[in-house]
Amino acid sequence: MLFITNRMPPEAIQMLLDKGAELEAEDKLGDTALKKAVKFKQVEAVTRLLQQGAELDSQHGILASAWNAARNDKTIADLLGYV
Repeated sequence: MLFITNRMPPEAIQMLLDKGAELEAEDKLGDTALKKAVKFKQVEAVTRLLQQGAELDSQHGILASAWNAARNDKTIADLLGYV
């Protein structure tokens, strides 16, 4: 998540994914890497996280999901299959 918030290159994020980064880990706000990538409009990170199997839903409900975070960004919503 730190790589996403600091806008690291997609290759750096991929390196972490290749090393087995925990996709569903949450920060103190309850955000996952996918939700952070959506919030920070990191299209390439969203794509890579989805390819690795990141969950779209949240155990905390729809309002805490990546789906909800993407509701106002058509480009990212389309990546999530949300139209």
